[in-house]
Amino acid sequence: MKKIFILFLITLLFISCKKEYIPIDKNLNGFEDSLEFNEEESIIFRNWFTNIVINIAVEKNLPYNYSDCAGLIKFAYKETLKKHDASWLASNNYKGPIFKDLRYNYPDVPFVGVKIFRKNDGIFDKKNIDEDFSEYVTARYLIEFNLEYISKDIDKAKSGDILAFFHPEDPEFPYHLMIYIEYRNEKFLIYHTGPIDGGGYIKVVKLSEFYKFDPSWLPVKNNKYFLGVFKFKLLML
Repeated sequence: MKKIFILFLITLLFISCKKEYIPIDKNLNGFEDSLEFNEEESIIFRNWFTNIVINIAVEKNLPYNYSDCAGLIKFAYKETLKKHDASWLASNNYKGPIFKDLRYNYPDVPFVGVKIFRKNDGIFDKKNIDEDFSEYVTARYLIEFNLEYISKDIDKAKSGDILAFFHPEDPEFPYHLMIYIEYRNEKFLIYHTGPIDGGGYIKVVKLSEFYKFDPSWLPVKNNKYFLGVFKFKLLML
């Protein structure tokens, strides 16, 4: 009986000494630090994201409610965070390379759950998750609150980065996003054309051929419509 009582006291002492984890946002980027990926994890994320985007473009399996430029990115982002087990591979008809899964998986994302996109500015505050995070955000909110600016030099882009454009003369859809992809020593831009008349579609263009198009869509420094190259804030590199 005495041993049981001592064990009980030790258990109570352990519970009382166990500190609750306090959310931290040291870099003030709006995301809790434990959500962010280190170098190795960032590479894993980029590998999955790149190949998932390619798979979506090939299989044409983008859900209807994601059928615009931001939707393609959000869907691929969400699928990247998932556990890529046999069920996931089959449901997505995924035929690309397999990588290690990330240390946490959608929908069980720490703190935010399925609300993986930030929808306003400010540091991370656990009390304000419902106000600060959402399952869906617009292209503008992706740029402003979920992506980090890298450069206007396309040579600084890494596979899985996002190219952002702003055309103010288009009041309904002024922002447009493209995904920079490196695949088999080739550079591509993959993007959804958006909800245009007759329905949009996913377009895959070699970067070298893209320069033949409308100059207002060129990812070059002197294009005033080109906002630059961005990466997801969760990535270290």
